[in-house]
Amino acid sequence: GAPETIQDRLLALPPSYVDTYKKYTRQGSRVLALAFKNLPDMTVSEARSLDRDVVETGLTFAGFAVFNCPIRADSAAVLSELKNSSHDLVMITGDQALTACHVASQVHIITKPALILYPSRSGQGYEWISPDEVEKISYWSEKKQNAINFSDKEAEELSETHDLCVGGDCFEMLQQSSAVVGVIPYVKVFARVAPEQKELILTTFKTVGRITLMCGDGTNDVGALKQAHVGVALLNAVPPTQSGNTSSETPKDGALKLSKSKKSKAEASNVNGESSSRGKAVSRSDSASQSAGNRHQTAAEMQRQRLKKLMEEMSEGGPQSVVSSPLPFFPFSSPKHGPFPRSRPKDPHPNIFCFYVFLSLMGQFAIHLLFLMSSVKSAEKYMPDECIEPDSEFHPNLVNTVSYMVSMMLQLATFAVNYIGHPFNQSITESKPFLYALLAASGFFTVITSDLFRGLNDWLKLVPLPPELRNKLLIWAVLMFVSCYTWERLLKWAFPGRIPAWKKNHQRLAAANVEKKKKCLSLEPVYKKSLDLKNSMDRRIKMI
Repeated sequence: GAPETIQDRLLALPPSYVDTYKKYTRQGSRVLALAFKNLPDMTVSEARSLDRDVVETGLTFAGFAVFNCPIRADSAAVLSELKNSSHDLVMITGDQALTACHVASQVHIITKPALILYPSRSGQGYEWISPDEVEKISYWSEKKQNAINFSDKEAEELSETHDLCVGGDCFEMLQQSSAVVGVIPYVKVFARVAPEQKELILTTFKTVGRITLMCGDGTNDVGALKQAHVGVALLNAVPPTQSGNTSSETPKDGALKLSKSKKSKAEASNVNGESSSRGKAVSRSDSASQSAGNRHQTAAEMQRQRLKKLMEEMSEGGPQSVVSSPLPFFPFSSPKHGPFPRSRPKDPHPNIFCFYVFLSLMGQFAIHLLFLMSSVKSAEKYMPDECIEPDSEFHPNLVNTVSYMVSMMLQLATFAVNYIGHPFNQSITESKPFLYALLAASGFFTVITSDLFRGLNDWLKLVPLPPELRNKLLIWAVLMFVSCYTWERLLKWAFPGRIPAWKKNHQRLAAANVEKKKKCLSLEPVYKKSLDLKNSMDRRIKMI
């Protein structure tokens, strides 16, 4: 059994018993103590009538059984990526606390000095003790009678400099007070916990406002898996192999289909976020990369909605539309960019109904409108006064030429400014097709504005621009792009994507739980009196 349990049942404790098993548990090994007891000769019926406590006391120590289970090669990398993407990692295990802390430190669940909660040796209160027993911090003391408020503040302060670990025995004592709600959210490792305690831990995390994902591989985790928002059950079963060729297909067709199937599976494994939906079994690294894929999809959808709003009413007619109409599609068709390979501790905005998107749209719209109105009014100064019939044929003029050039520049600026890159997608420089398309469109705009190829402008029905208007248009285009880019980056700094602050909700619920506990304690004397009165009445009725 567990060394700390067998220790109390031994007839004689070896001098190095505690130091030996703690030495191996600190190394991450699972240690079981072996002990035996010689029973006198007796019949089977006499042996069956023996009390268990009689049999399991007065044991003779026989040795330790030390087991070492190596960690999977990709576990540390996967958990490190999850932690870097602002996910909080917690270990819930039935193993010994020292073993759990060692394993947790290897997979990046614990990154600070660890403290383990033990009952105080004096019998009153708890103590935080480091795995090497060098650092000791008193948790509850005799002088601090108001232990509930002290525990919440102490746990929060300790969690800033240490990673906390709580064992199952201390967990039972915490359950008897309201401190359990205040302490659990700050604990990184739960050791020697029972199945019902696992369920309570997940329930408490949900109570304080956390979104939980529980990963378990045994029947002891069923209750916790049900309580979590997302329950992931790990199985070791091998999927059944499908039968070979059917009677309706030839061996050649079957081999061709098998080759295509293998090729499609290989392609699916290289696509971020698609392996979990195309395969029956995926590795944990693919599951962790799904976090980056989900954030990429959210950011991409946000980008599409904003471009849609800014690109309305920008289409042209005639030969001009032949060139300008493909522009709204190349941000979504040309670049085959995917999510950034590593997640970051930042979330995109969940939807377009937020201050960031609203102010960004309004600000860019105002800058675009100012650029368009200024350009058109400047072009009108060079045009003679004439009356244009509504149903007359189209004739190129200076206003139409300037409007077309401004419209093209607005589209390019919209794509470049509103592109969402790091930390959710690849940057513009990393997405080569998108970058080349932007550079080509910018070069085309410069060519038609500078009137370098008169034949091209004639085919597009663009009239020559006066030199002053041409220079002014180019300068205004640069200022428009810089203004939109600065406005967008300013709003990103002012309204970053936020992760829900669970600490405030946790503190509020913990305070409410304390008040509830106080009310129960104040009503306890009244309840006892009513219970005594009821019992006395029952006895009188029985006597009658």
